[in-house]
Amino acid sequence: MNLGFNTSGNSQTSGRTTQAILGLGCLRNTKGSLTRKFKYCNARDRNVVFQCVFNQPIPAPCPSVTLADIATFNGTNWLLNRDTTILACQTLEIPVGQELQTNHFTLTNNGTINVRGTIRNAQDTLGNNSVTINNGIINIFPTGTIVAVDNGSIIINNGVVNNSGYFFCQTDGVINNNAGGRINNNSGAILRVNAQGTLNNNGLITNNTGATIINNSNSNGNAVINNSGTITNNGGTINNGGNDNGDGIINNSGTITNNGGTLENGSQGFYINTGLITNNGFFNNDGGTITNNSSGTFTNNNTGTISSDGVIDNSGTFNNNGGQISSENATNNISGIFYNNNGGTITVQSSFTNNGAIYNPTIATTCGIGTITGVAITGNLPINACF
Repeated sequence: MNLGFNTSGNSQTSGRTTQAILGLGCLRNTKGSLTRKFKYCNARDRNVVFQCVFNQPIPAPCPSVTLADIATFNGTNWLLNRDTTILACQTLEIPVGQELQTNHFTLTNNGTINVRGTIRNAQDTLGNNSVTINNGIINIFPTGTIVAVDNGSIIINNGVVNNSGYFFCQTDGVINNNAGGRINNNSGAILRVNAQGTLNNNGLITNNTGATIINNSNSNGNAVINNSGTITNNGGTINNGGNDNGDGIINNSGTITNNGGTLENGSQGFYINTGLITNNGFFNNDGGTITNNSSGTFTNNNTGTISSDGVIDNSGTFNNNGGQISSENATNNISGIFYNNNGGTITVQSSFTNNGAIYNPTIATTCGIGTITGVAITGNLPINACF
């Protein structure tokens, strides 16, 4: 049709068809040009108006997505049909009682997945890998579970996982929380590494009040957390190595901060620190081993308590900054520096061997005094100074 208007001095619109007027989208982006666009882009189809005014194509409508669109139901579970991507505009629902098995394919999420049932990443009978990659948001509800089990089964998080359910790996399954990835472990949730499972964290893990991180082997083989990122325990609980069937090992080259929560290190638990550990809560070393290597720094602040009937082995820097330490068996190696100040107290229950330097001011100083009680320290005597 021909548009029924004209403007003096504007030959671009005189007698033009609606389609021709779309060329107005190429006008200069001056105030006058934009005014003419809005005035003359008056087609009834708002998509045409949008294209005309802004010189931009209309975004395609977002297709819905369900389990039936991406997987086949075998009578018990849903099996992923092929490598599948959830678009940024899409939301996939995993209902209560339903299980999606990635079935040796890769499920990539760029949108949102709400997990009220289960996503299971496991090898098939031919040993092919099963992978879930999250670049968007995954919400695990209290009834929900995500698991990686078997060698080659991997969960990779580059986005956000809000866990209020059960998120775990075992039997050579791996969880990789990459740089930029965030795992929020919420009240009532469990983030678990079972036997022969591995959690590699280069991003951020936050363990909130009422939530639990478990790194325990419940059968033969170790459970391992490798942290090069940040783990913040905000009032939650982290249990490590509390099962006699295998070790729980936390290798920390990043940052672990305990804010008012509880760190439990059982008889099969090992904390190996080359990064930074800060305790502002309760650290119970119940028969386990804390190894602070030469590049590691362990700080126990004035709200922190360390109760250890296991082993504390220090070759790095150990700051008892107003905190309380009760230890059965501690060794400060030749490269180790141990600071006890600002009202800090060390109670030696059995033995403390000092081959390095312990700074324990006993008179008023700029760093405050420290107190050492119990069995006498053997080796080098503590130094009555701040540093």
